[in-house]
Amino acid sequence: FSATGNSYYIAKNLGEKLGDAEVISIPKAIKEGINISGEKIGIVFPVYCWGVPRIIKTFVEKLPNIKDNYVFAVCNGGGFPGGTLKQLAQLLNKKGISIKAGFTLKMPGNYIPLYNAFSLEKQKALIAKSKIRFEEIALTVQAEAEHKLEINSWIVNFLFKQIYNLSLPNFPKIDKCFSVDD
Repeated sequence: FSATGNSYYIAKNLGEKLGDAEVISIPKAIKEGINISGEKIGIVFPVYCWGVPRIIKTFVEKLPNIKDNYVFAVCNGGGFPGGTLKQLAQLLNKKGISIKAGFTLKMPGNYIPLYNAFSLEKQKALIAKSKIRFEEIALTVQAEAEHKLEINSWIVNFLFKQIYNLSLPNFPKIDKCFSVDD
């Protein structure tokens, strides 16, 4: 799932590193039906307000039985990932699915109400670092190795989880007062 292209960039480049990989659009899979046929399954998505986007929750709820597959995840954002991967692991566990590896990538931020766009130099540096991480992630996935979920410290996770839980009910209506003109 990629709203601005960061997650698509990650999925595409990671898929190339892994070799025989197919990038599937999560919104399209939800709409047309989820048909997964690989031994290794990766879920790539952006961090929303230090948590899992609602569409990823819907996707996980609709996943077929992939209990025997090697499942990994890569989340990305411009700031703290918080406990996003832990939250994803809990959602998967409810379906009897175990996540074997979880990675975070810092990418050019795009949440402009909270901060300005990153400078071009910072964006280029983040993209360069992501390419190095693709190698590490691909090696881990190819070996079907376990990799500890990358999350922030418990205090950061606790604080951000509170903000996430308070904010979540308001997300669907948060743009009601937003408008654009020429």
